[in-house]
Amino acid sequence: MNKITLGLSLLACAAWAAPPQSTSLPTYWRYVHPKAKALVGVDIASIMASPLGQRIKKEFKNAGFTSAMNGQGMDFIWNAERILISAPTVPSSAKAPNKDSQAVIAMQGRFDLAAVRKAISSKGALKSAHRGVELLLADKGADGIAMALVSPQLLIMGDRASVRAALDHHAFADPSASTAPLFLRAMQLAQTNDLWFVSEPGSQPPGKGPSILESVDSFEGGVSFKSGLGLSFHFNTKTQEEAVKLGQGLQGMLQLFTLGAKKDKSTEDLLNKLQVGIGGSQVRVAVNFTQQELDRGISQFKAGFQAKATETLSSIKVNPSVRGQSSWTLDPAPAPQPAAQPEPEPAPEPDAPFVVKIFNADGGTKQLEIKKQ
Repeated sequence: MNKITLGLSLLACAAWAAPPQSTSLPTYWRYVHPKAKALVGVDIASIMASPLGQRIKKEFKNAGFTSAMNGQGMDFIWNAERILISAPTVPSSAKAPNKDSQAVIAMQGRFDLAAVRKAISSKGALKSAHRGVELLLADKGADGIAMALVSPQLLIMGDRASVRAALDHHAFADPSASTAPLFLRAMQLAQTNDLWFVSEPGSQPPGKGPSILESVDSFEGGVSFKSGLGLSFHFNTKTQEEAVKLGQGLQGMLQLFTLGAKKDKSTEDLLNKLQVGIGGSQVRVAVNFTQQELDRGISQFKAGFQAKATETLSSIKVNPSVRGQSSWTLDPAPAPQPAAQPEPEPAPEPDAPFVVKIFNADGGTKQLEIKKQ
């Protein structure tokens, strides 16, 4: 073996043995829960720039949602461009963080810290600090929600213990975290999806979630808004047998739902687009919509919602006001029924008289009746 061949062989071995390389993590990714086993990322800027995002923004404005948020002093939320949520377990619900949950929400954007401070403080938040970072606390208790004003480009929110742990984690962050399998997979998903999620094995609390997903050990997925809407979900099980059972269960449910949706054309079309595939110990579920299909679906939803709202409002009548006060009633309302009259009790029967018999009297036995007075 010549020197060139030997050198190339050693170089190839070194490359094979080296740890996986990764681009440096974005700054806001470094403020995560130190025991994170589940990550969720949202590229708000990319979503809002998409055709669907523009329409959602318009609908929010028309519905008054935007002005309502601004009126509550929460308009700084519109300045968030990207969000990363990290947690040691998969949340069992979609509720906001509270004292019973552990999660860190890192928001990257362009924030006016003075306006954020004013808005949060006006709601009774208390000021504190941790590692030189200003904290706004929801209450005096040890638990509760906290927001860290890290910089004009970064806000962190979550339960108080998790926010402090995230600040500590950033201060002593291990550079090798960027090569951890969870973060490597997250970065891959973030390149092709506007909204994505990934979890490590064992991140799902036992006994939580639908029973059909009991065999799921970890999962990942993403949603893209760049050209219409594309959704892809991957459920990982421990064995191929569990994957086959899960996939067949999902396919069976899909067929049942499709049969039950024959009267609703839009729902039937949606279910027909869903694809369920099985590969090894993984079950994949995917669906894709063109922009035209999305626009049509949103219009149908709006029309149905407006029709239902009109029907509900038309059943409400306002009675003539009395001295400026209106009385509201819902129609149809059942007419008041007269109270049932109790049946008269039967008259008591007269008491039977006492009967006294006298034996051996003159003329035979005598009988006397004595009535009660």
